[in-house]
Amino acid sequence: MTEHENRNPLADALPHAERSPEALAYEVPVELVRTRARRRRRARTAGAAGAVALVVGGVALAVPPLLRGEGTTPAPVAAHASVAAHAPAECRRTLAGLRAGDGIRPGSGNAATDDGDFWRVTTSLEADAVLRPSGAWQGLVRVDVDAPTASLVSAPKGWTIAGTLVLVQDAAVVAVLDGWQDMSLQQATQVAVDVQPQPFPLDTEIDSTFVSCATGEPAELAPGDYELVATRTLGWSQGDSTTEWVARATSEPLAVTVADDDAPPAPTGPATCGASDDELRDLADPRTNPAPSRLSAPGAPTTARAGERLVVQVMLTNDGPERLDATASTPTLVVVQDGRVVGGLDAVESVGHVVSLDPGGSLWLEAGARLLGCSADGSAGPALDPGEYEVWAVTDVIPDRAGGGPDPASAWDVAGGPWRVVVR
Repeated sequence: MTEHENRNPLADALPHAERSPEALAYEVPVELVRTRARRRRRARTAGAAGAVALVVGGVALAVPPLLRGEGTTPAPVAAHASVAAHAPAECRRTLAGLRAGDGIRPGSGNAATDDGDFWRVTTSLEADAVLRPSGAWQGLVRVDVDAPTASLVSAPKGWTIAGTLVLVQDAAVVAVLDGWQDMSLQQATQVAVDVQPQPFPLDTEIDSTFVSCATGEPAELAPGDYELVATRTLGWSQGDSTTEWVARATSEPLAVTVADDDAPPAPTGPATCGASDDELRDLADPRTNPAPSRLSAPGAPTTARAGERLVVQVMLTNDGPERLDATASTPTLVVVQDGRVVGGLDAVESVGHVVSLDPGGSLWLEAGARLLGCSADGSAGPALDPGEYEVWAVTDVIPDRAGGGPDPASAWDVAGGPWRVVVR
């Protein structure tokens, strides 16, 4: 047999195909490739979660393999017909459909089928009431389990298995938070997770963006009123690991507003152009603000040039009798003249600063603002006129809970000042 006869008959097929008119005229469908790539990334994420359990502070992420269809909650058709084919599955549910899968089931051991009347499981949301049109969202989802009709010898400890967070308008899901996946109770009873049970409540801090149901792409939200709804699937044991339960609970809707970025900000709080400095003085006075912290500025500048940026190093001090573990925002610098806010208020990006202070301890923070006037609609004005002004610094402090994690509901504002500055 010759060398030619020994060749694979398909050896020249690919080169011939590459030179064919059909191949030369072919255009890569870029958008379709991108869409399918995103879907494959989401599928890989779900598959990896099914192979291993990721445990962080009692949060276990696990998705059971090969549970297509069986044991899943049917998804009611969404009220909005315009749902993209590759949009998240939650987009095809109504608010009532999300709640339809809630309940409690025995997980293992001696758990009884009628324990649903014994345990109370709740999911709740803590977040700012304003969303940006970009769909970026930061907040906290809390899950709690207790037995209101009994005195338990030992408190239950649990873990979260899965969950989702959706944006609702007119009772229909219009966007879904990226990176989360819902799970039915039937699936949860078949999931094997490797967890270290934690005391309730279980808090999950979230920083992510929404995916639009209409496009399946990162959401661009229209200004208006919406509702946030979170669903969590969880497990817990009580006293030992031989008896376990699983549950799924949906939160009450949290009303939120998507702000219009083109609209002027509504004047609120002490750092508002034209506002009186009375609230600043109240925040800085421990007699009217009993919060266990204060701001001071040893060595604050006494002179500055109009229009230039003024930087003040402020000191946050723990005045309370106990250790302060918290997060403080970048302080806002406020310029006052004749008892009214007339400038400062730079719209700088706020950075969270970790605060860990023993009683009497202090932390340095930097506050800065251009010495420009302001107007009632929040826009920056011309450089401040030469003269004498007072400068204040304002920040908010979010204390940590006893079990860890921020507690926005217990946050407080604190102000420091005034410091005299001559603008030249």
